[in-house]
Amino acid sequence: LLDDVRDNLLWVGVVFLVLIGFAWWETGRLLRRLRQSEANLRNVFEAAPFPMVLNEEGQLGLRQANRAAKAYLDLREDDSGDFSSESWLTLYAAGLPTEIGEARETPILTADSDQRWALVSAIPLHFSGVSSRLISLTDVSELKAIQDELRSASLTDGLTNIYNRRYLYLRLTKEVDLVKRYHHPLSIFLFDLDHFKQVNDTFGHGVGDEVLVQVAAALKGCLREVDVAGRYGGEEFLVILPHASASEALEVAERISSVIKSLPWSQPQLRVTISGGVHQYQCEALDAFIEMADRKLYQAKESGRDRVVGDQV
Repeated sequence: LLDDVRDNLLWVGVVFLVLIGFAWWETGRLLRRLRQSEANLRNVFEAAPFPMVLNEEGQLGLRQANRAAKAYLDLREDDSGDFSSESWLTLYAAGLPTEIGEARETPILTADSDQRWALVSAIPLHFSGVSSRLISLTDVSELKAIQDELRSASLTDGLTNIYNRRYLYLRLTKEVDLVKRYHHPLSIFLFDLDHFKQVNDTFGHGVGDEVLVQVAAALKGCLREVDVAGRYGGEEFLVILPHASASEALEVAERISSVIKSLPWSQPQLRVTISGGVHQYQCEALDAFIEMADRKLYQAKESGRDRVVGDQV
């Protein structure tokens, strides 16, 4: 009986040793594969053509950054082996994506204080046993510039380079909403160029375009920072005057009229004057608000042109 027990224990011991040996072999194989996988990941990480950084959870500095990221973010290595720069700190302060698939357009200041835009995404992962985020950046500065140009083109008059009718309506709607909330005065000045068709017929459309451009430039020089001016259509211009009563707006309108009347022109015989109407907002609908200024403009023309008519008339 003792021999049987001894034999059984011997076989159990042998099996146990075999299992331990297999476990060690398998563990070693897995560790080799893991090291190989990490080496492959590092190679892919470093060779990526777009900026990638590895940010350990709770750490401001970067433990890993590929060549593209070092150049794009102007990263420098400190004494602790971490990478950092003003561009990275700005990006970090703006907030990094936290969800898989989340991407954010973020402005980044370069070392030359220029601004560029990056599409930033992050993937949470464990790297070398540490919770981290793999952050990738795609430069979209050129795309943002194109978007800004398209947005500007949709809101700006192509000839005079001031706001167009579409923007004027959007802005006036916003200003009316502010008046309803804070109860400050709001006025508008609508004017057009007297006998503009005769200018085109007599001097040509090139001179007519010159007149529109110079009037727009002079108009901008007459306004406060809060005022907004735009080409309402053809030879008509609209000026939005927040925080201006009817009498204050009339003073601005008279000043604009005087400045335009004194402008020099390439054609000595050319003389440009304006007729316009001023109206202060009285809680009417937006179209009615503009219509009231248009009626004053019509009164100015009926009264002989080269004048501004306000609410007191």
